[in-house]
Amino acid sequence: MTRSFVLLLVYVTYVHIIYANFRPQRNALVTIADNELYAIGATVLAKSFRATQSLPPGTDIVLLQPHGGDISHRTESFLRSLGGFTRIIRLPRIVTDTFDFGADKRMNAAGTSKIALFNLTEYDRVLYVDADAMAVAPVPIFFEDRFWSGNITGIAELDTKFITMKGGLLALKPNRDQYLRLLELLPGPVDYVNADQGFLNKAFRDEWQNMSEEHRIPTEWQLCAAYCVLADVKPKQYKSLYRDMLRNALMFDFQGRSKPWNWPRAIGYKQCEKLMPWVYAWIGVAYAYSLEKVRLVLEEFRENRLQVNMGWTEHVLVDAFNMIQNGTLDAHYYHKVSEVTSTIIDLPFLRDVQVQVDEDEHMEL
Repeated sequence: MTRSFVLLLVYVTYVHIIYANFRPQRNALVTIADNELYAIGATVLAKSFRATQSLPPGTDIVLLQPHGGDISHRTESFLRSLGGFTRIIRLPRIVTDTFDFGADKRMNAAGTSKIALFNLTEYDRVLYVDADAMAVAPVPIFFEDRFWSGNITGIAELDTKFITMKGGLLALKPNRDQYLRLLELLPGPVDYVNADQGFLNKAFRDEWQNMSEEHRIPTEWQLCAAYCVLADVKPKQYKSLYRDMLRNALMFDFQGRSKPWNWPRAIGYKQCEKLMPWVYAWIGVAYAYSLEKVRLVLEEFRENRLQVNMGWTEHVLVDAFNMIQNGTLDAHYYHKVSEVTSTIIDLPFLRDVQVQVDEDEHMEL
């Protein structure tokens, strides 16, 4: 081996080490959507994280579409233009009977898709958030190193016998070896509950159980709609926490049956009436056609988050409708939003928007 070759090898190794230590960190906000309905939710999620400055500069916003998903090219266009999605990745099929969603193969595919998060090895940090969530204030997860010391972290699930990690908000570091390990574990015995959440808790049980509170995402940062049910059914344990979250939470998750497109018929508990301002804020963000408008909606929401008030949302809806009428905005997206929100609000101009598009484009709610 010649001296010049050795020097070249040393130089290349040195450059590689320097680059690995000083190159910009690669981050991605990732969500999963497999139909038009969740595509709207994903758009709201992305707009809210961008408007609240919860993403470091240069962060990619990535949508994973499970095998068999049904998102049209037209819908993909508003995911990119309105949501700011930089990548839409169609995932290969993962065959498994592990997740028991009955006959719902769509949910099976969406659940197993979370395994693919670990295969996004072009990123150093991935923040996964369910598509039915939104940020209402700056979320500092990307900016705090304490959340990125292990393979994965998240928020502790409430009302469980053992402390488990919620599956709807995950901070993880992609790793090809972990991805392959999860694929090998997938066909194993189903000795857990709650589908993908249970599977991830099984796979990372030791790491999660031995993790200090400092390295877990604080529970009070994310208000889940299901907490209002717990506050009504088990008031001693959850009423105080629920009250504090209504005032201070940074994120909201329309968990389970409580999707925005199911309000108000899905939730009949008295305590859940206090979530209506959050629902209206979601509608406002959905209709907002610029980040400036999103910020306006969220700023007014934060000032009045305990009041059921359509004021901060209605002016955005009127502006959006006027822009649709003069051809400035794509009616396709706003028509779909009007279908989603018709169970909550019934404004005349929303009915007018529905007339603007083909009758065969209605979504199944």
